Amino acid sequence: AGGGFLCDYDVFPVSQAPSQITPPHDGNFTVYCRIKHSKRAGIPCLMSGKKEEWTRMAYALLENGGKNSGTESMWSDMLALIDMRNDHVYDIYDAVLEGQDVLLKRGWTAADCNTTASKEAIHFSHEALKLGYLPPGESAEDRPEIIRRFLSQWQHLCGSQSAAKQLVLGDADSS
Repeated sequence: AGGGFLCDYDVFPVSQAPSQITPPHDGNFTVYCRIKHSKRAGIPCLMSGKKEEWTRMAYALLENGGKNSGTESMWSDMLALIDMRNDHVYDIYDAVLEGQDVLLKRGWTAADCNTTASKEAIHFSHEALKLGYLPPGESAEDRPEIIRRFLSQWQHLCGSQSAAKQLVLGDADSS
């Protein structure tokens, strides 16, 4: 046993889970959240890998943190992934939509379902809530209610489309 998936608490699926969940891509360590407008920089909001890959990445993250300990006052797994983006120590797939791309001032409509059709999940990060539209009086502190409201709208308008789509977790991102 060992290996598998890890996701942040603020990542929610917009596709149907497969009947068997095993790490895809031959178990290579994979990050599914790509920073917009980057070719290889990942956000550790959804990741997978076989046991040996998780161990390898844990050591790579620790080594990267040590390398940057004298230059930065705070270092995180996200900063390490960004720093290691050109070292090819992880695969990257653009399978997660950033929350600000669905928090629209005009509201979510059936026409917007195409936005999530090619994605596996949405990441409602603190930053996404700052960048997306929130009704007056709401803030990132209201994250649970904001997510519940969006997912309810999404399920009502797009859920039947999603039921037919099985979770695949991405095609290689070569951009």
